[in-house]
Amino acid sequence: MKHILPELPLLDVGFEIPAILVGMIDSASAVLLSDPSAAANRIRSAIDCLLSDKGVRKHPSGSRKTKLTTHARIELFRASNGEAADQLMAMKWIGNVGSHESDLIPLAWLLDGVEHFARALELVYDARERELTRRAALINKKGRNLKITKGK
Repeated sequence: MKHILPELPLLDVGFEIPAILVGMIDSASAVLLSDPSAAANRIRSAIDCLLSDKGVRKHPSGSRKTKLTTHARIELFRASNGEAADQLMAMKWIGNVGSHESDLIPLAWLLDGVEHFARALELVYDARERELTRRAALINKKGRNLKITKGK
């Protein structure tokens, strides 16, 4: 068994994410080297938390008895954020292998998946990119008519 105390941080995002996601990422970090499969599974569970935070329903329409799979929920999320959905799906597949195979997944697989998860977090929660896009659109809309005005 491999352990490092304190554990290595799996992700260090530079923007706000929900506390429950921070806890799940920390939980995955705690088993990163000793059980990459468990870490992958914990990040896969974090995907469900992200989807819930973004209001993606957990149950099919008209049924509270059955639950939608993570895969189905990501597909629903695709309508509002296709790029993030692609990233989440990549991590979900790796998490599935971590959950259902008896052999430990390679650490490199987990780290690849975490990169996809980190990109999804960025696309969903980091407002910097959206703000830059918004500001660029305003400037580009003015184009040739962009002028310096006094006091601004």
